[in-house]
Amino acid sequence: MHWMASIFEEGFTMGKVYPLWLEKLIFYSLIGAAIWVGITLQNYLDGGLLWVARICLLPILVFVITELFGRNIQKVYLNRYCHY
Repeated sequence: MHWMASIFEEGFTMGKVYPLWLEKLIFYSLIGAAIWVGITLQNYLDGGLLWVARICLLPILVFVITELFGRNIQKVYLNRYCHY
């Protein structure tokens, strides 16, 4: 049996459209915050450590936080709007 047929036979329904705009808003906000933190770090770090923080640590931190928010949004969305 095709997987789509089995999903619809079981009564799978979707309510609303997934709130991707919320993930984008969080992502762009975190990019802005990372830029601000990168500029502010000039007062506290210098040399190679400042370079590592700006080039490596801040982008990874933005990615991890965005991913956590996205997974939580998806969890809430699936629990609230998708019925199996």
